[in-house]
Amino acid sequence: MKFMLLAAALVMSQAEETPRIDIEPVADGVWRHVSFQDLGGAAPTPSNGLVIETPVGLVLVDTAWGEAETRQLLAVIERQFGQRVIAAIVTHAHEDRIGGADVLAAADIPVYATPEINAAARERGLPEAAHALGEGLPPALMVAGLSWLAVEGGHARENIVVYHAPSRTLFGGCFIRPLEYRGVGYVEDGDVPAWPAALERARAAYLEAVHVVPGHGQVGGPELITHTIEQVEAALEEN
Repeated sequence: MKFMLLAAALVMSQAEETPRIDIEPVADGVWRHVSFQDLGGAAPTPSNGLVIETPVGLVLVDTAWGEAETRQLLAVIERQFGQRVIAAIVTHAHEDRIGGADVLAAADIPVYATPEINAAARERGLPEAAHALGEGLPPALMVAGLSWLAVEGGHARENIVVYHAPSRTLFGGCFIRPLEYRGVGYVEDGDVPAWPAALERARAAYLEAVHVVPGHGQVGGPELITHTIEQVEAALEEN
């Protein structure tokens, strides 16, 4: 009896230590990966990234929120899709975006970031991407139908947004606030005064976007851009 209780306790402990990863559809060939961290609130805080299907494998937009979470993300992807991840692109240098870069590199998955993102990651003691985004788009990202834009302002100064043209999905990361969130969130590394103009640049660049995915919270449409502008302008007025 004692052995059975100990075995049950061990199984429960292992289950509790396995990070939760959710995979939810966004559009045809595009899924949202959601990882979680306990930040002391009533419930764990979710963080969004993307899984994008291509003819030759899967592409990730942003890692999961940390190394253990990214290892679990790869395990969940293997079980659910049975396809290999061929590349990843990260949208800024915070742990919920780039924290699992070393895990992906160890799995022979090339991770791409701008020089500005890598410089910020270095300053903040975070992993860096081994491959630089420059003028041209790497073949793995090109075959995925992706483009990216450096928005030059917002939640983090090095922010980029990523657009998937085939599904008309704009991944804004933490540059975009979900409708259920009020305020501007963590902005210690950001440029809040430049945020509204940066949002308008992103909107103008991707007028055809139908799905807009924020870094945290629920997926929406272009109304998330308007909502973010309203939240930022309210914060600027308060200050």
